[in-house]
Amino acid sequence: MSKRYQEPIELKLADRRPRAFVWRGRNYEINEVLKRWTVSGDWWQKESRRLHAVVAARHYGELGQYEIVYVAKQKQWFLHRVYD
Repeated sequence: MSKRYQEPIELKLADRRPRAFVWRGRNYEINEVLKRWTVSGDWWQKESRRLHAVVAARHYGELGQYEIVYVAKQKQWFLHRVYD
């Protein structure tokens, strides 16, 4: 099961790779990037999205799986999905 959010996040990069993000005022340290892919929108909109499936830990160490997405048109990172 998963829940979709599409809420803005602040992503922290190191060596051009996602290392952590802040969502709803909470820090999440990315332990592992499981998968990366790009989704193209309709050609006339020239929209693309870069998605990352990640395993991240909150400050108390509990791991969870998340999808984060960069929407090029908005130049913004979003939390796309949280898996149970």
